[in-house]
Amino acid sequence: MPITQSGSEPTEIIDTRADSKDDSIGATKSSGTAFASRGSAGPAALVTTAITTIALVLLQNNECSKSPREFGIHEHLIEWMGSSQHYVWQSRSYFVFLGLSALFVLFAPKLRQGLVDIYTKRKGHFLVVVIAVGAFIAKLVQNPAGMGFGLLCLPFLLLILKQSHRLPKPLATFLLSAFVFVMIVPGFFAVPDLSDQDAGKVIEIQTHYADLVGWGALLAAGKPLFVEVNPVYGFVQPLLIVLASKFGLSNFSFGTYVEFVRAFQAAFIVMAAYLFYRLSGRAKVASLFAIAFFAPFMQLNQMSEYFPNQTAWRLLNLPVAVLALVLCRSLSPLAMAYTFGALSSLFLVFNFETGLCCVAGFLAFFYMRDPHAGLKKIQGLAKVFAVFGVGLLSSMICLYVIAWLILGYAPDMMAYMDLLQTKQITVKSGYYGGGRLTFQPIPFLMVVHCLYTIVRIALDSRFPANFRNALRMSVSTMCLLWFIYFVNRPAPGDQYLIGCYFLYGIVLLDLVRAGIIGVKRKSFSIEPAVVTCALLSFIIVPRISQQLNTTAKITKTTISELLHGPIQSQAKIVSGVYLPADVAEASKSRADYIKERSKAGPTYYVTASSFIVPLESKVYSAAPINDLFDDYKLDSDTDKLIELLHERKVANVLVDAPNTVLSGNLYWTHCFEDFRRRLSKYYRPTVIEQGWQIWVPIADLEKPKA
Repeated sequence: MPITQSGSEPTEIIDTRADSKDDSIGATKSSGTAFASRGSAGPAALVTTAITTIALVLLQNNECSKSPREFGIHEHLIEWMGSSQHYVWQSRSYFVFLGLSALFVLFAPKLRQGLVDIYTKRKGHFLVVVIAVGAFIAKLVQNPAGMGFGLLCLPFLLLILKQSHRLPKPLATFLLSAFVFVMIVPGFFAVPDLSDQDAGKVIEIQTHYADLVGWGALLAAGKPLFVEVNPVYGFVQPLLIVLASKFGLSNFSFGTYVEFVRAFQAAFIVMAAYLFYRLSGRAKVASLFAIAFFAPFMQLNQMSEYFPNQTAWRLLNLPVAVLALVLCRSLSPLAMAYTFGALSSLFLVFNFETGLCCVAGFLAFFYMRDPHAGLKKIQGLAKVFAVFGVGLLSSMICLYVIAWLILGYAPDMMAYMDLLQTKQITVKSGYYGGGRLTFQPIPFLMVVHCLYTIVRIALDSRFPANFRNALRMSVSTMCLLWFIYFVNRPAPGDQYLIGCYFLYGIVLLDLVRAGIIGVKRKSFSIEPAVVTCALLSFIIVPRISQQLNTTAKITKTTISELLHGPIQSQAKIVSGVYLPADVAEASKSRADYIKERSKAGPTYYVTASSFIVPLESKVYSAAPINDLFDDYKLDSDTDKLIELLHERKVANVLVDAPNTVLSGNLYWTHCFEDFRRRLSKYYRPTVIEQGWQIWVPIADLEKPKA
């Protein structure tokens, strides 16, 4: 049946359902979108512009927080990050941005009609045109070459959108499956290869693996959780490693842990592809845009998998949360609340940061899903949130009991809370000194488009409790909240935005579908055809082009490795990973020395090769240390370690000898120089054996010889 509006002619419905089970969702050719009523697009654009402008004005304030040095952060960490300041005001301006967005959603029902009337009577569409043209000019000035490429892409984009209905569903399914195959299968069988990296990069990679993945190995080795094992990124993964060790699968190498990360990456890609395909409706071409926009970041056998803090090892919560929203849609509100509450507890212990984003997304979903207003809405939400809390608490208790059974002792959750509070020092210091936010088109588009989606849904009076609207609200909320990480630690590349790329991929589906509808209608207006096609052509398609180029290079390298072996012919395998010959020999020599020395008793050693040496030797340092560079962030932390060694009357402390191949780059060198200086309070270096500098207590050296 056609939808009619007061004072307007019947408008043609365009079916954009994801499948036959989805709620009925219509888009009119006059609106050009799949989720908003005819009058909401323009007002939403103006509200989005207003909130964004306020945030940008506040962002111009250059106020800094305390210097990281005032937090007691080690100097080498500050040098590593390359900034001695943290621009606290940019975080505050972003929180103002989020706060204004939330307030608008709360009051949107009361503001809706007034905004639509003002927009209509004041010719608001002219202002939208001005905003769009201004954005185009700003982009042209910022990157003229990119705009030129976008103009070249435009006719091909229009052709694809115009002919999208001719893409058969089986062909779309094949193309999506083939792309997923390329992302996963070749890389999964490639032996991890670091032979083309210098020694400093190999050491840096080990620091990242020790800080995220290595805690599981320590826990499996018998180190106590939250005492000497501090998995701040989440402790579900370490528990899984312990569980595997109880079934005799404990002989893990560096290569094995890389495969674990790859398995998480593969699961992420598969879930993302399924979600893009299902949510793309009949416009399956949109799913191809989304997967090409996101998946190359997760492609197996590339450098990103050696920095697991930006992989599915940390981010897997996000696709699981969205998948849960889609699969649990048929449940009653209370059953759904309990289910999502139970999942939230798992998300929080898998990774606390992304877990919080998922919890917020669930709550936003429930808010949007409730069709009532006023007191009835408050009462309904109170009941749903109470059941959500019960689900979260009961699931947390179950997870605690499971952890108790796996470990054989009760984890100290208060120690875990202390660990999270300690992490806040890092956050408050801007991760050892934060950078200044600069304009980057993709991050800016993500934030503005997600806000626009939220505002437009809030102004939509047709389907206030529609599932797809609630899903969009939830996904956009997750994306905006996870973006806080980038605001607090901005970087010129995309490595901190991988989670946002996935979440925005779901929002991107609407952009592509709006473009399809826009190019098929007879009359063009600034919204949606011109705006959507401009965004796709000048920002999204060039990014996809870069992604596909990267994918081709990675795939070519992977196939070469599968056929001809490692990149460097002189490479050697140590702990399941190809390494440069000199790094491999030094790592093997030090591991052999530790293994032999451990036969005489507990061995206290500190090395920059913090992941390979323990795994290769099967001996973990008796000192409460995983990785010196990243574990001991504060000067006071290192001093406590030195005092502990002294109190335990450790007879020998083995430290990396200076100026060797495993000394690492400048920052790691400074880290160990600082450690040796502090260690010299109670110890003195003696001989060097197989790359180890052996330190003994001063008191022992001063004893008279018999």
